[in-house]
Amino acid sequence: MKTKSTKIKLLIALISAVCIYLLICTGCYFFEKPYYGAPSLNDYNHYFDSYSKYSQSNSSDLFIRQITSDDVCTADDARLKYVDDTVLVIIEDNYSYSDVTTLSEEYNFEITGMIPDVNFYQFTFSNDLSIDQLKAICNNLKENDIIKLAIPDYFEESPTEINTEIDYVDNSDIYELLELDYAWEKFSNTTPVNLGLIDFYVDSTNNYINIANTEEFSSESLYGDYYDRDYYGSASHGTHVAGIMSAKPSSSMRGVLSNAPVYSYNGINVSTSYWFANIYDMIVNNNVKAINISMGYNPYIIMSAALGCENAIEFTQSEQEFMSEFLANIIDNGYEFVICAAAGNDNNNTAYRTFGGYFKYGDKKILSKLDIFGIFDSKPEYVDAKYSYFFSSPTIKSVADRVIIVGSVSESGIYSIFSNSGEVDIAAPGESVYSTVLENEFEISYGTSMAAPFVTGAAGMLFSLNPDLTGIEVKEILINSSTTETHADGFTYPVLNIGNAVRTIIE
Repeated sequence: MKTKSTKIKLLIALISAVCIYLLICTGCYFFEKPYYGAPSLNDYNHYFDSYSKYSQSNSSDLFIRQITSDDVCTADDARLKYVDDTVLVIIEDNYSYSDVTTLSEEYNFEITGMIPDVNFYQFTFSNDLSIDQLKAICNNLKENDIIKLAIPDYFEESPTEINTEIDYVDNSDIYELLELDYAWEKFSNTTPVNLGLIDFYVDSTNNYINIANTEEFSSESLYGDYYDRDYYGSASHGTHVAGIMSAKPSSSMRGVLSNAPVYSYNGINVSTSYWFANIYDMIVNNNVKAINISMGYNPYIIMSAALGCENAIEFTQSEQEFMSEFLANIIDNGYEFVICAAAGNDNNNTAYRTFGGYFKYGDKKILSKLDIFGIFDSKPEYVDAKYSYFFSSPTIKSVADRVIIVGSVSESGIYSIFSNSGEVDIAAPGESVYSTVLENEFEISYGTSMAAPFVTGAAGMLFSLNPDLTGIEVKEILINSSTTETHADGFTYPVLNIGNAVRTIIE
């Protein structure tokens, strides 16, 4: 029988162990780095070369400022980066460039970027400003009758993770689920429309993908420095996605809209303004009809929003509102398109398990909702896809009707455990998908990143078969032609059936 002194010693040891654990967690709170592998700011400069495509000397109708790593600052939370002296605005319809120049004299800024026909402008101020100062400037600008919306020019790291496996996996079960053989048969004599992709740059030398804008970038310039490190997987991400959408038929696999021209743009480690320029250039200048976005905010921001962090929610909503207004102005100019966006892979994410695993900027109250000890159930019931990225929850109906949020299912139609749910429009295969990667090879991968391009390719197929379709009609056909459903977290989603979608418009 244990003596009283022995029990006291055990109690002291237990208390000491808890204190040591608390000390370790506190250290994680102060020193933890994001778990995803993004390069340091000093490594970003080679990404900025692609900004030159939108320099003022090249275009009078579309230009944005070219930044460098020196222009990028970090807020209190290392997971939030921004351009230190720039804000983005959309002006009201009844005002013009001359009104903006008058405003520039009042507020002492330079117009460093603009897309006049969609009322988009980029304002740069002379001093290095904190994120709070930039947000205050945005609020001040919005009090002026000219300004409709204003946000800081954030810096999007947008990590693109991919877990590839070299083993061959036949996609036949996936093709059967989607009724792709029927769709390919009916599409055999049709010319495909242009597809768009914003991702980590696609390998433009890949023999199986028809990249339409190869003269405007070099994929090697973006992943070359990391080729022998962990970046091989990320460098393959865009190539894998592009193959699912459009790869030419081979002995290994076939893309949904085979040999379709793909306009590929970099979306990693760039400013928000660059995203807007890419979207506009794709739709307006290159007649892209279906755009794939298999990217998202870093998981700490997404998880924090799901846990109710007000600053994370405000951040995602402000960017979604701005992007919605931007796209609505493009639609008002008569352009038709759909955007297919991945729902995100955070539903089984463990980032919330550590002290630092949340969006810290300006709100440390979220700590009370974290289960750092694994004792309480602090994980959200599900991670809502509406927090995943710019496009995840449009605030304007005309835009929402043309944006398709895609969750993932297995080849048997079961909703994937990793796939975010909530505001999801449709599900498509995102497990064990075999597609193109670097050096003309093929590998399998998993994620909503793989599910979205099936829908993008299907949307492009419908536009190709009937050029008179609107983006609204394409989305409705893809959703309403589903023949099976999948379930997750109390939600029911239609599963993509490309063959039946084709059948509804040709029979």
